[in-house]
Amino acid sequence: MSTKTLRKRIALVAVAALGFGMLSTGVASAATYTAGITLSTTSLTVDGGLATSSGAGRFYVDTVDDAGDAAGLFSTESISVTVTGKPTRADGVSTANSDLTLSSVVVTNKTSVATAGSATATTVQIPQGGTAANYVSSNNTYVSATTTSTNARYWFAVYPNTANAVDAGAYTLSVKLKDSTGFITTKTLSVKFVTNLASTDATLTVSQVGTLVKGQALTYTSANNIKVVLADANGGKVQSGAALNASLISNAPTLSAAITTSAGVVSETLDGIADSGIAATDHVASSTSAIATNQVQSATADGTYGVTDSAIGADASTTSLLRIRISNSGVEKTAALTVYAATTAVDAYTDLTLTATGVLAADQLIKSNVDTTTAFTIPTTTTSAKLRINIDGTDGANLPDAAITTSVVWSGNYSSVGTYYSPRWRRADIEVPNLPVDVSSWGRSACYP
Repeated sequence: MSTKTLRKRIALVAVAALGFGMLSTGVASAATYTAGITLSTTSLTVDGGLATSSGAGRFYVDTVDDAGDAAGLFSTESISVTVTGKPTRADGVSTANSDLTLSSVVVTNKTSVATAGSATATTVQIPQGGTAANYVSSNNTYVSATTTSTNARYWFAVYPNTANAVDAGAYTLSVKLKDSTGFITTKTLSVKFVTNLASTDATLTVSQVGTLVKGQALTYTSANNIKVVLADANGGKVQSGAALNASLISNAPTLSAAITTSAGVVSETLDGIADSGIAATDHVASSTSAIATNQVQSATADGTYGVTDSAIGADASTTSLLRIRISNSGVEKTAALTVYAATTAVDAYTDLTLTATGVLAADQLIKSNVDTTTAFTIPTTTTSAKLRINIDGTDGANLPDAAITTSVVWSGNYSSVGTYYSPRWRRADIEVPNLPVDVSSWGRSACYP
C-alpha cells in the first residue's frame, strides 16, 4: 500500500466522522415527529347499560415529541383506535369487535365538548380530513423547551351499538400512533359496559389529612381534606355513560358521604362529595396560574373526589365512621373517623416558646398571637428542643386542656426531608428529641386548634 493511498483512506474516515457528527447535531436541534403517547387509563368501566351514543365512556391520548415535550400531531401523523378483542359471554350470546362504536371528540373546556369527524364501528382514525389541529383538545401542558403551553390531548368516546355488548365483559382497544417517520407506537386498554355497578366493578379508597372538629367547615386544602378515589377492579377509571358531547362532569358517577355511628346510624349527611375539578372541592390549586387552569380540566371526572361540608354537625366521637356510597349501586366503603369536640381556641391568640441549646436570641422570646406557620432556627449540634404552646380562647385568656394538632417541618441542614403529623396533644410542652440524627419525618413547627 502506497503512502498516497493511505492518506486518502485517512481523509475519507475523517470526512465520514465529520458527517455523522453533523447529522447528530441536526437531529437534536429541533423536534421533528411525535415520539410517544400516554393514555388516561388502561382500563375503563362504564355504568348505565345504554347501547346508544348516550351511554358513552371517554378517554384521552396525550402526545409528546422527540424532544420529550408535549406537542400535537405533526403533519402526516395520525392516531387510530381499533377494537381488537371481544369478550365471551357466559350466556352464549355472540359478541364481535363491531359491537362498539368509536368517535373523536374535542374538549375546549370541561363544559364544552363537541364531536369531531364521523363515529364508526370497530375503528376510528384522526385526522379524518383536514389537519390534526381540528381534533386536538385544550390542555395547556407546559413545554420546557419554549416555556409556554401547548395543546396535545386527543379525546375519544366509545359506546355499545348493540345490547350484546352490555354486561358481556371487557373489550380490548388498541391505540396506535403513526408518526411522520412511519413508525407505529401501540398502547392498549380494556373497556366494559355494565348495567349496574357492583363491588366487582368498582372500588372506593378513602384517605384523610388533618382532623375534623364539630362546627368547622371542611374544604379541600393541603392541611385538611378527605379524598375518595373511585376505580374499577383493575385500578382504571369508572364512568357513568354520557352523550358524546356532554360535559366532562357527566361521566362522573354520583357519590354520597355521611358520618355514621359504629352501628351504622347516620349522624350527619355531609353537604357534598364531588369530582368537579373545582379548587378546594377535589384538589388544591397550583400557585402557577397556567397549571391551575389546566387542573380545572384535568381534575374533572378523573376519579378523585373531595368531601366538603359547611360545618361539621356530628357530635364528638372516636368511633365514628365515614360512609361513602355510589348512587344506584350496592358499592359502599366505610372508614374510621374521629370527630373532636368544638373548641373556643383561636389560632390568632396562640403563643409559642422554644427552649433549646444554641437557639437564636430572638427565637428564645415568646412569640405571641401566632396565626401562621412559625419558623425556628436550631443549630445542627442541638439534640433536643422543647416547644411550649399556649392556647388562648376568643377573649385572649388561657384555655386549659385544649386539644390541638401539631405538625413539624424542618428546613435547612438536615439528613432528609419529610413531614410528621403528631397525635392531638392535651399538654403544653412537646419534646423533640434527637434532632440531627434522622429527621426524615419531622419539620417546621406549626399548631392550630
